[in-house]
Amino acid sequence: MIMSVRNLLNVVITSVLIAFSTQALSATEVVLSITAPVPIYYP
Repeated sequence: MIMSVRNLLNVVITSVLIAFSTQALSATEVVLSITAPVPIYYP
């Protein structure tokens, strides 16, 4: 039971970290696109 709870906590923490990192990445991308006069990379 303790192992399953620990695994569940690991999954929750990992998903929260992934969501936070992707949100921060998109936020920095928006800031860079606003501040940078030229696009850094092309799609």
